[in-house]
Amino acid sequence: MSNAATQTTGHYHCSSSEPEEFEVDTNKDDETDADWTPSAEKCADNASPEQMPNNIVPAKERKFVVFESKLNELFQKECSVCGEKGKMTKQHIIGTAISVVIDCNCNQPFKWSSQPFSGTMPLGNLIIAGAVMFAGCSISKILTFFRHASIQCFSERTYSSIQNAYIVPTITDVWQMKQSDIIDEIRRNGNKVKLGGDARCCSPGHTAKYGSYSIMNLDNNKVVDVQLVQVNIVFIIIFIHSNKFDI
Repeated sequence: MSNAATQTTGHYHCSSSEPEEFEVDTNKDDETDADWTPSAEKCADNASPEQMPNNIVPAKERKFVVFESKLNELFQKECSVCGEKGKMTKQHIIGTAISVVIDCNCNQPFKWSSQPFSGTMPLGNLIIAGAVMFAGCSISKILTFFRHASIQCFSERTYSSIQNAYIVPTITDVWQMKQSDIIDEIRRNGNKVKLGGDARCCSPGHTAKYGSYSIMNLDNNKVVDVQLVQVNIVFIIIFIHSNKFDI
């Protein structure tokens, strides 16, 4: 965070900035964890440089599981200004992230967060939510795993909010961009295209009503289009672009 104290060997150095308000959150139950919502997101221009480092990619950075008792040991180091041990006075837990304020005799609080932030959202929450979806995992099983391991995490409702606000729109944008590139490539070549299609209607234990129908370019094995259709209707899907190309 901006103007935050810098960690030194065996000491921490306090800043001269005013104390930042953190709400104390001692509730560790996943179901009652404070939910993050997109409406609470601040403008990215308000984020400090320390919140979003330019030279570090948060998704690629290594991450570690840290026990709370070890965090307490870290924050009980002597202040490099007054020489007294600090005391954690405030903490704020947001999903997988924790932010703390430590006070000492010099009245210059040390503020620290376990993750970089984008506006009001810890990036670790976004990364984990994306990893769950990209791996095809069940969020309920993931949260059960975290509860058994006593690892702090966001609630299922927060996961749904992140998924709807960021993950699904991003996947849609990437797919539309790639689909446009594939169509442009076909148009530039000017050759006839061999297309093959098939439907997938998997619904174990239930009667599937809808399925996905995909069309692939058989020359390069690239998917040209995917549509959601009813399985009880006999259909033939032909992908037609505004500038037609031979099929």
